[in-house]
Amino acid sequence: MITDAGLDRSVDKRVEVGEPAREVARVASEEAASLIVLNTPRHPWWRHDHNDTLAKDLTATAPCPVMVAPHPRER
Repeated sequence: MITDAGLDRSVDKRVEVGEPAREVARVASEEAASLIVLNTPRHPWWRHDHNDTLAKDLTATAPCPVMVAPHPRER
């Protein structure tokens, strides 16, 4: 996917403390990110997932597009 989109394959790791959506949006803005990708972990349908809230909050505040990549299902 990275190659198809023509994106740089380099990765930087950072640890930030605070409200997740706000911090991710802030870092994306600082880094002039062109895309934010979230991976959603597999979880039972009845369990609320914090990534659902993160994705919703982030799409409302992010300085760039947000793509949510679901966890592949077991076959």
